[in-house]
Amino acid sequence: MAGKYLAPGFRVSVDGSDLTLDLSLQVTRVSVKLAADGMDECSLSLANPYPELPWTHGSQKGLFTLGSGLKVQMGYVDKLKDLFDGEVTAMTVSFPEGGHAALEVQGKSRLHRLQASFGPFTYPNATDEAVVKKVAQRSSLGTKVDATEATYATLTQGSSVSDLAFLRERARLVGREMFVTGTTLNFVKPREAGGEAYTLVWGRTAKAFASPGEYVPLLSFTPTSDAEAQVSEVVVRWYDAATMKVIEGKAGKGAEAAQMGAETGGAAAVSAFGGARKLVVTDKAVATPAEAEAHAKARLNELEMNFIRGTGSSVGLPDLAPGKVVKIDGVGPYFGGKYYVTQVTHVVSTGGYRSDFTVRRNASGT
Repeated sequence: MAGKYLAPGFRVSVDGSDLTLDLSLQVTRVSVKLAADGMDECSLSLANPYPELPWTHGSQKGLFTLGSGLKVQMGYVDKLKDLFDGEVTAMTVSFPEGGHAALEVQGKSRLHRLQASFGPFTYPNATDEAVVKKVAQRSSLGTKVDATEATYATLTQGSSVSDLAFLRERARLVGREMFVTGTTLNFVKPREAGGEAYTLVWGRTAKAFASPGEYVPLLSFTPTSDAEAQVSEVVVRWYDAATMKVIEGKAGKGAEAAQMGAETGGAAAVSAFGGARKLVVTDKAVATPAEAEAHAKARLNELEMNFIRGTGSSVGLPDLAPGKVVKIDGVGPYFGGKYYVTQVTHVVSTGGYRSDFTVRRNASGT
């Protein structure tokens, strides 16, 4: 077990074919950035030694092309994990005055395709699931959708609104996360209630390296608690001119997708600052009380999940990914506990393998 973190490795595949060992030795750095509600990205740095200049003049000059399928596995030599499945979107070649020439390859998940399609589009008598499928089809993507209950008389995507911006706004309104894995567009519920993927411990690094099954080394961690924008209740209210009635939905204590500590952000704000902490939203058209309540719950969860935010670094952990829950230990009772992972950047280089991450939680304490 002592050698668990001592032999980092990676594997790069282009259009379904793995780089051979001699070509992999020319890769000086591999970086994969994963985001819970964003665009997964990959970066490869490759030496391009003179006089062969293999990547620009020699036998490998056509291996990487724009649009090529790009897959990356990272981890340790006895266990590699699939971390990135996208396509090449940019390439940069450097021919410096001194030193070696180099090639930098940039890749993104196929979510980037949604940036190139713009409205106007109208979706009559539609559900979120049906809308996501139609949008995905325009970019040749399959779908995995956690359906919502509402059916909308009409949803409109404006002429200057990209498919990506449109679906991101839909995801925010109904409490979903959106990302692409391979060729599948996911529109799914957040996973704050999941079990812990790791327990990361600060201050016992030597012990963690000696007993990696019990402790995982947390190299650094910087959390911030901010209650200024926290509320204890969200009300979504809309006046329906056709029926001349007010449609309203509320969300308050108990509406959290998962309480990740002893005191939620809303409760902390009331305790710290006093008075009512209510947010009333009147600029979102809703057709039913159920739709209004769904919007209210989504907004409350969005606010509270930003109560405590943190950044940290650990030894390379290939299973650490957005959507996972980790437990942070060794940082005191207020900041210690469960956190939801929102972003991870995995890097393998000459300096070894490390994972830099961002996390958030909706409550303090354990």
